[in-house]
Order: sequence, then C-alpha cells, then structure tokens
Amino acid sequence: MPLQVSDLKAGGTIVLTGATSGIGRALALSCAESKAHLILPVRNMNKGADIVREIERLGGTAELIFCDLASLESVHECAQNILGMGLSIEALVNNAGIFNSRRVATKEGYEETMVVNHLAPFLLTLELLEVLDRPNVRIITVSSQAHRYGRLDLSDPFYNKRYVPMAVYGGSKLANIVFTQQLSQKLHFAKAYSVHPGVVATNIGGEQKGVWGWAFRCFRYFMKTPQQGAQPILRLLTEPISDDMSGGYFNGLKYTEPSKDAQDQDFGAQLWLWSLQAIDRVQNV
Repeated sequence: MPLQVSDLKAGGTIVLTGATSGIGRALALSCAESKAHLILPVRNMNKGADIVREIERLGGTAELIFCDLASLESVHECAQNILGMGLSIEALVNNAGIFNSRRVATKEGYEETMVVNHLAPFLLTLELLEVLDRPNVRIITVSSQAHRYGRLDLSDPFYNKRYVPMAVYGGSKLANIVFTQQLSQKLHFAKAYSVHPGVVATNIGGEQKGVWGWAFRCFRYFMKTPQQGAQPILRLLTEPISDDMSGGYFNGLKYTEPSKDAQDQDFGAQLWLWSLQAIDRVQNV
C-alpha cells in the first residue's frame, strides 16, 4: 500500500537531490502534501522552477539552490548556502545519479560518474553534518543492486585505465553502500541508510546514445514507475526502524546483505580516506 503523505513529519525540512525528474520528482511531490519544506539542489533552474510550482499546487513549499553535482566546488557552495539558511533539517536524500556510456571528465579532472554518484553526496553530507547529526534525522542515499557487478579499484578510482560502463556505474553504487556503512559508525545521533529503489523507468540511461540508450529505452516498459520507485525511500523517511539497522542496505522494502565487497571493513576505511582526499581541494579553498 502506498504511504499516505500524512505519514511524513508535518513541517519538517528535507534536502533532496535529483528532484526535477524520475524518482526524485515523484518523491518531491509525495512530500509536498505532507507540508514538508523541501530544499532542492538543482542544476537546471528552469526545471527546478517547474517542480516548485507543482509542489506549491499541492500545498507544499520548496526552495531551489543551484548545484552542479559534477562540480565539487559547486557542491561545496551549495552546502554552505544551505547552512546559511539556518534551518533545522529532518532528512537528507541523496537521490541524484547518472549513467555514462563513455568516460567523461569533470572540470576538476575526475571521472563524472564517480563524482556525481559518490563524491558529490559524500561531500554534501559531510558539510551538512553539523545540522544533520541530531536525533531522529535520517540520511538516505540511493544505491542499486548494480553494486554487485561494480568494479572499484582505489588504485584507479577514476577509471583512467579501463572504462566499462556498467562496472563503473556499479562501482559508484558500491561506494554509496560503503559510504553509508562508514558514515553510520561516525554519527552520534542521526541514522543513515542506503536503498535500491528497484529498476525504475527514469532518464538515467535513456538519454545515452548507441546500444546503451537503445537498451534502456527498450527495457523501460518492463520497469517500475518513478512513483513505485519512490516508495522504499518514503518508507525509510517515515517508518520506525530499529537503531541497529543504521548503515544498512535495503533492496526495495527489505533489509538485505549487500555484496561481500560492500561488507569489507578494510575497504570501507580505505574508501573513506580516499574520498576525504578527493574532496580536500574544495574544502580548503
């Protein structure tokens, strides 16, 4: 049964990335009717304005903040702007993600998929911790079952030597799960979860050219709708969850063991350290 919007904390503030399309849009509209206040980091401000109008028509409120998740400097500025609002935040949902069929380098010289899918939410979360690490706050990062097929070698984390699209995407989703586990061990009060929302018909791969774009467009008819994909995230936002599940991975609505690589604590510690080093250049500007 879909969650009722009244299940969300009325008046709470939620930071949500990727709200202009797909799961993020469906989630934003579901939250709107709960009277939750949404802070939406977006790259396309015109699309952002469209979703704000939809949210307001449903009785919700939202604020846009420019954020290009492919730029760590932009993510840093976004986080500082959010902190400057002085708001009490009840939840952060790291939902935005991309799939690239070829290697794309960011302005900072990093591989784009790893930046948008892992380093951007890593940086955003850490910079907001001063307002997030409180009782009853939840930090949710959207991952994927594709993490089981991912390849993430920290000697070549930006895939300069070999680029296999699904392995790169899966590697970034593996990083999401490991980040969540490591984060949960460092939090004092807030809880963190990663979740696979299902195979959902979104724009994440359909805009690609060639065989990957063709495959995504063909199979989208067998995928879940964005509204269905939003349900596991809504449940993690609203339902009582045992404290010992913090750091856990949910496959849809089910608490699930991730891959063996994701459970490797030594790898987790190494990934955390590498991620800190990767974001250091923008935190020290």
